[in-house]
Amino acid sequence: MFLVIRNDPFADPDLVVLVRIVLALAVGILGATIPGFLSVEYDLGGFSIRAAGALALFVIVYFGTPEVKRLRLDPSEAEYLEKQSDVVRHLTDRNNCTAALQESDDLTKLRPDAELPHLLKGNAHYCLGQIPEALREFEISLEKKADYGAALYNKAAALIRLHDYTNAKRILLPIVEKNSGDTSARYNLAVAQALLKQYPTALENLQLVYESDPSDDSALGLGFLYLLTESEVSHDKASKYFRIAVGIEPGLVCFLYGQLPINPVLHEHEPYLELYKRASDLEIYRKVTSQYQEIYQNSVCSEM
Repeated sequence: MFLVIRNDPFADPDLVVLVRIVLALAVGILGATIPGFLSVEYDLGGFSIRAAGALALFVIVYFGTPEVKRLRLDPSEAEYLEKQSDVVRHLTDRNNCTAALQESDDLTKLRPDAELPHLLKGNAHYCLGQIPEALREFEISLEKKADYGAALYNKAAALIRLHDYTNAKRILLPIVEKNSGDTSARYNLAVAQALLKQYPTALENLQLVYESDPSDDSALGLGFLYLLTESEVSHDKASKYFRIAVGIEPGLVCFLYGQLPINPVLHEHEPYLELYKRASDLEIYRKVTSQYQEIYQNSVCSEM
């Protein structure tokens, strides 16, 4: 009885069902002691229930209970959650990953039923390079909200880092089809397609990304992809995009010449490691990148 008359919302949906059952049973038992006869017919939109006596009272109370809305945060708690979420985002953006993980872990304990804290915790794990742990948090976030766009996108990024390119592509394709202007999703889709050796479609998608956002990432990827199509006309285009990439980020010359361990830009371009290996095995690769030999000999890499 206390659970029914208390002035406090139910946080657990299972508890709501339990209370409805107990309350309906109690009313049915009470009704059995009252003289008279009662019969009801209840239509549930596919089948109907006919009941009489105490069972009729049970049906009325159980199915007549108004819908119980989910627990909502009080204003102070909602404000705190939003504020701490901003703190975690700021820490992650500044690469203060350990602090971001601690703060986001606290948020998941505060609101284990919400999707955002698990997304933020996944981002912190990703920032620390803990990709399996990040993937687990993104999946928990999607359990809370299956169509949560940010968690879907981040899950795909984690799958690429774990070399599961097929499932990454499966997630990203609907996102790009739904929003053709989502360059981040299209960029990762192109990477997944390239790593699956679907070079023409990867090239088409990455070209669209570059036209929208001419960054060193997209230029570097286009250089590799034009080489990997292995056509004569594509070599000049590969050289063009390598020049653009190095112009934006000079440190990429180290990447092009295989100085991967000391390249501080490597973490950002990790998905390209496999593409680099494939392209650098081609006979044409050194010819296309020979224009950077002088820069390379001037020890740009060792100075970074």
